[in-house]
Amino acid sequence: MALDVTKSSKAKKKKVDHSQKYGPGITMTSFLMASSNGEISEEEYEVLAQLLSGMVEGATYEQLNELLEGQAAMLEENGWDACVASLGEMLDNDEVKKLALELAAAVALSDGDFSEDQEGEAFLGIADGMGFDREAAKQIFEQVAEDLSA
Repeated sequence: MALDVTKSSKAKKKKVDHSQKYGPGITMTSFLMASSNGEISEEEYEVLAQLLSGMVEGATYEQLNELLEGQAAMLEENGWDACVASLGEMLDNDEVKKLALELAAAVALSDGDFSEDQEGEAFLGIADGMGFDREAAKQIFEQVAEDLSA
C-alpha cells in the first residue's frame, strides 16, 4: 500500500501554489531522497508520483514518469553533490525548503525500510544543502514520522 504524503498535518496546511517556481526543487529533493540508497522502491516511486501529480494537475502517468526520468538524468549527469548543492538555489524560500524536507522525509519512510546509516545521512545531507542544521532537520524528520504514524 502506498503512503499518503498528505496524511501529515503539516503537508495539508502548507499548500504551495508556486509549483512553477518551486516544483523542480521540491521534486529534486524528494527524488534525491528516494534514490539515496541506490534504488527507488515501488512505494517510494508511488509517493513521488503522488507528489508530482499534486504539482502537475491533470498529468498522465506517462508524463509523470517522464518527469522522474528527467530527475534521474539530471542526477546522473551532475552527480549527487551538485544536485544537493543546487537545492539551496532552487528553493529560496524557507517555508518551501521546510515543505520540501518534510516531503523528503515522507518519501524516506514510505517503504518501511529506512536505513539510518545510508538514508539518514542522505536526509541530513539534503537538509544541509538547503541550509538546515542537523538538529532542525532531525526534528522535522521526527515530526513527519510522528504525523505519518498517527
